[in-house]
Amino acid sequence: PLSSTEVIAGLEAQCSQEAAQQETLLQQRYASFTLPGSLPGVYSMVSNMGFILLAILGATLIGSEYSLGTLRPMLVRGVGRTTYLAAKFLLLILATAGALLIASLVAGLAGLVLSAFASAPAGGQAALTTWADAGGEFQILISYIVVVITTSYLLFEYIWKD
Repeated sequence: PLSSTEVIAGLEAQCSQEAAQQETLLQQRYASFTLPGSLPGVYSMVSNMGFILLAILGATLIGSEYSLGTLRPMLVRGVGRTTYLAAKFLLLILATAGALLIASLVAGLAGLVLSAFASAPAGGQAALTTWADAGGEFQILISYIVVVITTSYLLFEYIWKD
């Protein structure tokens, strides 16, 4: 059997290891809700839920005009299908850019407010996410949005010709 000093030494080693892990976890959490660490989380959320909402908005834009009966008179008036779809996709791009800008501003403001209320962990703030990382996430998200919207437009153009 182990002596009481060996048990105590083992428990102390285990506690110090747990304390170090908790400190690392605390630094990671702090870095994830203050700037710039909060931005990649927002961009991840936007890329997951935003495209579903974008598809719903796009279907609503075109479907509402069809159901209200305003689509046919507009197309009969001389506005081509390509022009009509291009205008709708431009509106979707602008709405997406506006929503992304608002989400970034809200995340930035929330990060500033939270960093004002919560002090950095004792070990110092872990620089897990830099501004370059956040900018890279933003560029990936923008390129993905452009690819999705361009592909959708080309599919509509190919399927629904003038």
